[in-house]
Amino acid sequence: MSTREKIFSILDSNKGTYFSGEQLASELGVSRAAIWKAIKTLQKSGYKIDAVTNKGYALSCCNDVLNESHIRSYLKTDSFNLEFQIKNEVTSTNQIAKDDVLSGKYQHNNNHIVVILSDKQTKGRGHGDHKFFSPDGTGLYMSLLLMPCKLPFSKTDSRFLTCIGTLSMCKALIDLSNKKIGIKWLNDLFLDKKKISGVLTEGAFDMDTGFLEYAVVGCGVNLYPPSEGFPDELQKSAGYVWEEKFDDARNKICALFLDYFLGYYERFLNGDKLCFAKEYEKLCNTLGKTITVHRQNSCQKALVLELDSKLRLHVLYNDGKEDYLTNQVSNIVTISK
Repeated sequence: MSTREKIFSILDSNKGTYFSGEQLASELGVSRAAIWKAIKTLQKSGYKIDAVTNKGYALSCCNDVLNESHIRSYLKTDSFNLEFQIKNEVTSTNQIAKDDVLSGKYQHNNNHIVVILSDKQTKGRGHGDHKFFSPDGTGLYMSLLLMPCKLPFSKTDSRFLTCIGTLSMCKALIDLSNKKIGIKWLNDLFLDKKKISGVLTEGAFDMDTGFLEYAVVGCGVNLYPPSEGFPDELQKSAGYVWEEKFDDARNKICALFLDYFLGYYERFLNGDKLCFAKEYEKLCNTLGKTITVHRQNSCQKALVLELDSKLRLHVLYNDGKEDYLTNQVSNIVTISK
């Protein structure tokens, strides 16, 4: 364990308590200069450490920095072998996962799941050509790389994984924030009529065998207001969970999300592919609403009747015709006001 890690362990175990540089140096057997250097490195990593003359250093009780050991301490899941990659900046966590697959870094394994997290994305993406604004330190940006062995898979199954991810994040955020967060079919989360999260599933399956090659379930969440505000095009539509930093929120949410997701995913692997459906329906704000379906050359209003067994929206148009909408058109469905 490095000096920096040892200092963090001491401060983290005693949040709000001050330790002098001399005290830390004596306990760790290093110079005070080494202590000062390690403290500066921790501060640059995002940790709020108060430094007061004649008192020393104390870790603030309100830090929100991605930390693997913290995530693991909150986890209840032990059915899977989780590998974490925590990065400062990436193009997108989904892209990192796909690059790892193409490089041959991982082999098929039901129990091994890679969790990729980043403080910032420069090219965060949503469905289609949509971008997901991912500024530094204000959101949770993560992807799960799944590479199960010989799992029969179809396009419908990818929709199931998307819904599992969306439901899991919705429940995690409700648990921690106690706020009324709902799902807009298929993959978006809303709070106070503003989007705070989106889920994107990508992957590939062998067309000869019908088995899944890999799947990447990516999720982005706006936790806090961006320091420079949202871009103009998102001002009216984007929201966030908390006004100010919530202590260890990202690590807690990540753990809660994983506990929910992996619970559903284990049942999914065992053939119970709709294990989550009733819970998803309860939190889905789209059901029972009048929506507007925008297509290339048309715009129609429809009443959402139900979610069918393939997770399609069963809708009734004003002219009496019925239809089943898939995730291919989810980005052109809006809830009518």
